[in-house]
Amino acid sequence: MRKIFTSIVRVLLALALIAGLVAVTAVPASAQSVNSVTPAPATASATAGYTVNITTTVSIPAAGTITLTFPAGTAVPTVINKAYVTVAGVGLGVTDPHPAVIGQNVTIVIPAAAAPLAAGTFNVVIAQAAGITNPPIAKTAASGVYTMAVSTSAEGAIGTLAYEILPAYAINPTSGPRSTTVTVTGVGWTPGANVTIGGALSGVGATTGTGTFTLTAQPVGSGSVTILDGAGQTESIPWVGAVTVPTFTLLPTVTSNPGSGNPGISVTIRGYDFTSGGNIPVNGITLGGVAWGPASPITLTTLDAYGVNDDFQTTLQVPLVITPGVKTVQVTDSAAKQGSTTFTVLPPDNTPPAAVTNLAVIGGTGSSLTLRWTARGDDGNVGTASQYDIRYSTSAITAGNWNSATQCVGEPAPRTAGSTETFVVRGLSMATNYHFALKTADEVPNWSPLSNVPSATTPTPIQTPKGQDVRVRDRVTGVVIVFWGVKNAGWTTVFESQVNPCVQRVRVGKKARLLGKYYNISTTATYIGPLTVTIPYNDSDILKGEEEEELQMFACTGTYWDNVPKSSFDTVNNTVTGVSKRLSFFGLGVAPPMCFIATSAYGSYLDSHVETLRDFRDSYMVTNPVGSALVSTYYKLSPPVAEFIDDHPALKPIVRVALLPTVAMSTVAVNTTSAEKVAIVGSLALVSVALAVWLRRRRDKGVIY
Repeated sequence: MRKIFTSIVRVLLALALIAGLVAVTAVPASAQSVNSVTPAPATASATAGYTVNITTTVSIPAAGTITLTFPAGTAVPTVINKAYVTVAGVGLGVTDPHPAVIGQNVTIVIPAAAAPLAAGTFNVVIAQAAGITNPPIAKTAASGVYTMAVSTSAEGAIGTLAYEILPAYAINPTSGPRSTTVTVTGVGWTPGANVTIGGALSGVGATTGTGTFTLTAQPVGSGSVTILDGAGQTESIPWVGAVTVPTFTLLPTVTSNPGSGNPGISVTIRGYDFTSGGNIPVNGITLGGVAWGPASPITLTTLDAYGVNDDFQTTLQVPLVITPGVKTVQVTDSAAKQGSTTFTVLPPDNTPPAAVTNLAVIGGTGSSLTLRWTARGDDGNVGTASQYDIRYSTSAITAGNWNSATQCVGEPAPRTAGSTETFVVRGLSMATNYHFALKTADEVPNWSPLSNVPSATTPTPIQTPKGQDVRVRDRVTGVVIVFWGVKNAGWTTVFESQVNPCVQRVRVGKKARLLGKYYNISTTATYIGPLTVTIPYNDSDILKGEEEEELQMFACTGTYWDNVPKSSFDTVNNTVTGVSKRLSFFGLGVAPPMCFIATSAYGSYLDSHVETLRDFRDSYMVTNPVGSALVSTYYKLSPPVAEFIDDHPALKPIVRVALLPTVAMSTVAVNTTSAEKVAIVGSLALVSVALAVWLRRRRDKGVIY
């Protein structure tokens, strides 16, 4: 029995010894390793703390060391304070040395408090405050670019392990309307590569040689912001860790037009990028925190180029009772999405436009009359008013019966104060006297006092038949029109006014004086070729010192009165006849006769050569009987010549050359002083005498020319 027990003990001891030998030989082969390397943060160029998890098979004695070798690209400070290092959860004590840094190698002495460090798995931690900086370019763990090696003084190399460095990017701001410029910055991307910003933002650019970028982008929506560089690197490739993806929130845009105004003004509110398919509910718009509108929901539609039903437009009136100041216009849609802008409420406008005092009737037909006046302002005579109210009646208009007068339609929008306004009142009866008045309002509206009240009678149309040399005569004014050819019959009207329809005075000379009667001639007939207009005058129209021969016909075709070529004037029947290419406003005036031939040759009555000849005529010719007779003869004979020149433009250069001596003489006469004239005449006389003496001597010598 004792022998059996002894045998069993020996077998168990042998098995234990064998098991121990197996354990001793197996651990070094399988458990010695670098299990993980964790930078925090793991982004490129960031200052990071490092946690390295390792397994050893041999205990590390007191004063033993662990060496971490960081990969190239990692910025390791030359000095690392021991306060930032722990081994197996134990910090370096007072008597322990600081880690030794040589290049990429950091050697740490086992803390005395942890020695000897038993074999097994533990962490070596270097805090972020130690100042180790991650490599500037991001790489995945699979690339093997960033690999850390670990060794100990007890057993040499423990092993190596690859880890990743992540790229990073950020946006600023993270929300805003489409007009926002967003700055996008990034690190760790492929150096010298193009960069495309996508998702909620849109932008392009390139990285620097160190893989960084600072770009700008514009919002296109809400959501994540993506990055793609020229090497195909994105934020979503298979990173072990997660790249932080920023998001942008597109905020609505709200505008007001105008941006300021008085109580009572109408304001157009526009909104963009609200909730697609939603609406602006009743009173979803507030002004200064007070419900403003709308009175009924507004369904969102599309007003921009993006094709999404997330926009709206409405017009609201600023309340009449509201304190002045900058007010917030807040818009909230049916999904509680909000946008805002500001509107400045100005002090109440109690100043109406000034009354129009020069309303006048300047033209008319059988069924219409043309009004003209000077615009007044928003406040008195300053600014621009908002609307006109023009009315007419067959009896005089007063403030008392203003409401019963007929209101016109289609009045023009007021222009800036001081501008000339015109308006044609249509739908009137012929041969009827009408009275007119108007009021002007600002945006409140404050209405001006009543204008002056002019009156005029619509003319009676004259039948104008088809044919050649069709003559029509207006019995009221005595004006006669001869159409050289009427293609389609119609009706002709002559409206007489004493209000000058032209903004400017006579174009052809400041010495002209209009007689003060103006004729608006129009026709519904279709005519071809020129026409002849004959206008009567009274002897009393000619003032003292003026001559009937100085009467001229003028036509206003827009801004100025222009001379109408005169075919004849009849001093017996007191009429002036002119030939015109078209109908317009006509009138008579007294002006020095024109230089017909020179005007035709030089193309304009205002040409400097024509003005010189005219000044010579006025200063030297008409001041004596002989000169006056010559001028009178010229005005009788020259019109046909001038007309012939106009009909043959090729003659104009020839006539200008022929006029050069006359122009030169006139220039000398008009543009020189008396002393200069004497000197010039004396010089010419001396030259003439010298030439005569020279010729006589040559003749006496027998020289024949």
